[in-house]
Amino acid sequence: MSFADNQTGELWKSFMPRRREITNNVNQDLISMQVYPSGFFANFNPTTPFEK
Repeated sequence: MSFADNQTGELWKSFMPRRREITNNVNQDLISMQVYPSGFFANFNPTTPFEK
């Protein structure tokens, strides 16, 4: 995924129907996490891919 090709909505829609299958939840919080490569923001380019 990249900022230019943001598919966060589609990603959430794909797993939200199965959310109730997760047992022993600590709370009802939902977290969206990204992992950016080294130097991602120092040399920002909206098409650089990152892990979501």
